[in-house]
Amino acid sequence: MRGSVLLLAALLSASAVGAASSGPSAPGIQNPTAVSTPTTLYFHLLDALQEFPINTQLPDPSFARDSPHGPTVSTLTCLQRVDAGVQNGFFSSEYHQYFGYSSPGYVEYNNSYDGSPRTASERESPWDIHPDLDAPFTLHWSLETSAGLPSTSPVPASADPYLLVPDVAVHAWMRTGDMINLGAGFKEGKLLAEGETVGNLGGDLATSTTSPSGDVVWRDVVDSDGAHHSIYDYTLTMAWQADALIPKDAGFYLQVAVFLPNPACTDPANKILMPNLVMPHTDLANPPRMELAIFDPLRVLYIHPQLVGQDWVFHTSVQSVWGNYDVDETVAGGTNGLQGGISFDIAGPGPAPSLHRASIVQRFHEYNHHADPVDVTYVWPYVNDSAPEGTYTVRFLVNNDQRTAVASALTTFTLGDPSRATLCGATEVIVPNATTPCVERVLTPDGRFFDPATQKASGLSWALGGLVVAASAAFFRRRR
Repeated sequence: MRGSVLLLAALLSASAVGAASSGPSAPGIQNPTAVSTPTTLYFHLLDALQEFPINTQLPDPSFARDSPHGPTVSTLTCLQRVDAGVQNGFFSSEYHQYFGYSSPGYVEYNNSYDGSPRTASERESPWDIHPDLDAPFTLHWSLETSAGLPSTSPVPASADPYLLVPDVAVHAWMRTGDMINLGAGFKEGKLLAEGETVGNLGGDLATSTTSPSGDVVWRDVVDSDGAHHSIYDYTLTMAWQADALIPKDAGFYLQVAVFLPNPACTDPANKILMPNLVMPHTDLANPPRMELAIFDPLRVLYIHPQLVGQDWVFHTSVQSVWGNYDVDETVAGGTNGLQGGISFDIAGPGPAPSLHRASIVQRFHEYNHHADPVDVTYVWPYVNDSAPEGTYTVRFLVNNDQRTAVASALTTFTLGDPSRATLCGATEVIVPNATTPCVERVLTPDGRFFDPATQKASGLSWALGGLVVAASAAFFRRRR
């Protein structure tokens, strides 16, 4: 399983199963819209001085690059700028302002270019993201100072005698925006949320001073060379704006500023003062991230059974608001692809041992397709199983990668003369926060749907040739 499954996945999977068991008892689709879903958005600090993608995928800290130490990379934008010459750049450069952007794409750590993982440039989401304004919203950011003490040093790491930094502020702004631009672009857009925490950095004497609210915790990290590093984990309580909504066609920006509060500097979004005494830090113990809750994170779009020759073919589609990588497509071994992050089962007059997942299309790699649905096809060669006639029930359950949300669908089909199928959802127009009603259709011998009420062929059918290809396709799976 890839890194996008959280460290919490094992603990949350049990609750996800419980949520799934309360899915529809009659044909229909049930998506998690009524209650908000806890969500963690991770910051992929691939380079401390470059903009970073933000998604639900757990980052690989081995790719993080820290900013260099030294007086020439201090941030002095709050000081009076020199009118001309090379000093002008010295006073205007921002080394302690960090910028991130929401991304519907998977960060491909195993597909690097020029030493950096492949990232997606798209910003769009399938639909607007509605945050739960009443749920807790925290931002976690870590700073590092290093005394460079070897493990054999008589000086305890907790003393950290070489670097005491009082009153270091971390301030964050979350804004709407769709242009990735390190200039003014990241500082524009409608404000969505904001928070700040100020702390004294000094080993185990680290404290949170002013805020609005938050916390600063120190921890000692010993690297492979035996050197001690002082890490300071900031927790910022973020305050949503009353009308906060993340638009689907823009996404959001994140700006994080690290600075020394100063009465002469009243515009931390643009002008700060920070000597280069700290740098961002990322690790698996406490990765930089945001923890919030949103409504409507995951949707089953449709489930359509169809009789094709001597096979029942089941077309399903699911979509995550964060991008198609956020659908947990992993399967449990020995289950014919029927159990795992996506599960599928048939219950009826007879067993279906030949049922299997025939294909999955998850376009996480293709440019401009990161927000597309995940389409999964199942095939049951019912003749191989000598299936008796009668009505069968199909249940389809889908988890997001963090196992905090479950979407489900239930439908029925009848094997007989004539055969019938209940189709739920639509292939083209999906009404936001609503479920397209299910319809029952008679299946003609050539595989078409037929509406007995109107005596007309349904427009919800597929071409037979396309179904044969889908039913016989090999698995389309990501290699992670």
